[in-house]
Formats: sequence, C-alpha cells, structure tokens
Amino acid sequence: MSAGDTFCGRCGFDLRTPPAVGATVPYDDGKRRGLNNLRNSFIFLALGAALSLVPGISILGGLLSFIGLIFLIIGWRALGQSNMPSAARYRSTGNWIIYSIVIAVAIALIGIIAVVVALFSSLASSGFIPTGPGSSTYPFQSAAFQDYVADFYAAIVVAEIPVFYAWYRVSSSLRTLGSEVGQPSLGTAGRLFLVYIAVSFASLVASFVAFKSGAVSISPTAMEGVGALASQYSEYTGPYAVVIIIGTVAGALLTILASYVAYGGIKRASSP
Repeated sequence: MSAGDTFCGRCGFDLRTPPAVGATVPYDDGKRRGLNNLRNSFIFLALGAALSLVPGISILGGLLSFIGLIFLIIGWRALGQSNMPSAARYRSTGNWIIYSIVIAVAIALIGIIAVVVALFSSLASSGFIPTGPGSSTYPFQSAAFQDYVADFYAAIVVAEIPVFYAWYRVSSSLRTLGSEVGQPSLGTAGRLFLVYIAVSFASLVASFVAFKSGAVSISPTAMEGVGALASQYSEYTGPYAVVIIIGTVAGALLTILASYVAYGGIKRASSP
C-alpha cells in the first residue's frame, strides 16, 4: 500500500474516512436552569421555615418561603423543558404547585368568609358588638366562639389538601430526579418531605379536633373596644395546646432538614 492509495489493499477500507471523534454530550439549558432554581428555592424554604419560629419576624419567614415557592415552580417547569427522561413529570409537578395554590386560596377564602360572617351575625344577635371604646365584653371563652374557631381550622384543613398533594408531587419528583442525576440524597429529601406532609396534616386535624372538643381554647391578649377583634390571639390554653405547638415546630424543622438535604444534592448534581 503506497502513500497515494485511497483504499486499503487488504480490507478495502476507505482511507479518506476521517478518524472517529468522541461523542459530545449536548448542552441542556433547561436542566441547568432547573437545577439552579431548585437550589435557590430550597435555600429560601429553609430560611423561611427557620425564621417562622422566631417571634416578631415570622412574617419575614413567610415572605422568604413564598419566594422559595416561586423558585420551586420555576425550577420544576424549567426541568420540564429539558432533555431529561422525566421532563414531563417535572413540568407536571411545577404546574400542580400552581394549581394547588389557586385551589387552596379559593377554598380558604370561601371558608373563612363564611365563618367570619356567621361569627359576626352571632355577635350582633347576642348584643356583643361594641358601641364605644369602653365596650370590651366578648364571648371569647364561650363554646359558640370555640366552635367558630374549630370551623376556621376545618376550612384551613380542607384548603391544605391540594397543597399537601402538590408537596407529594414534589417529593415524588425529587426521588425521580435523584435517580436520574445520581444523587441518592434527593431521594432522602423527598422522603423527609413526605414526613413533613404527614406531621403538618396531623397537626391541623388535631387543632380542629382540640378546638371542637373544647380541649384547647384561645385567650385574647388585648380586649379594648374594637381592638379586641383585631388583636392577635396567640395565647393558647388547655391541656392539649402543646400538641399544636409541637406540630408547628416539628413541621418547620422537617422543612429545614429536607430543604438542606435537597440543596446539597442539587448542588452536587449541578457541579461540572
């Protein structure tokens, strides 16, 4: 075989064929954006849950959690535009978070408005609506008022059902994502969020049962004129009040832990 030959004299291979090059992995912008947004979401969710436990600045925790929720929606929807095998599942998860918020807000508003209207109708018919600054007698410790509080919790429980379902979808998608990107810690985070769902829902149901049965009552922190109706009723009394507090704290701690684990797994998955 001479230098000018174009075919191998032994096997007939075309010597003009360029040498094979290694296959390149296509750039997936949807995956990159999705992982980055999910990583940001779990930072805000962890910070929001932590601050929600601090008296006086819990409203800031709620704001941070809301920002984290926005990043969570954007992240899953971005993964839904990626080339990953479960892209459709991730897009559906992002959509379900949006659906759950809309459904929950609608149910909560209807329920709360109905309870408030019934409460004020009862107060008016009983002559408890104040007529001046010195009027401060309210039936806050009455069984009727506690029933209205229980009805309020019932509305919240029903409104939270679609929200908990959305978190179930997040949990399932985290476990799937962990398998795809080779990060088992994401599966652990998904299971922690399942525990969070169970604890939070049980806490809400326990609150409803406790108020309905009279095991827990609310003592007003201020009772002067109309201000009593607008004051914050944060002093829970009764032998089972600790159940409500433990459930709230446990839910926040589980959110912090699950978000921390998920953040670590996504950070490692995002590393080149």
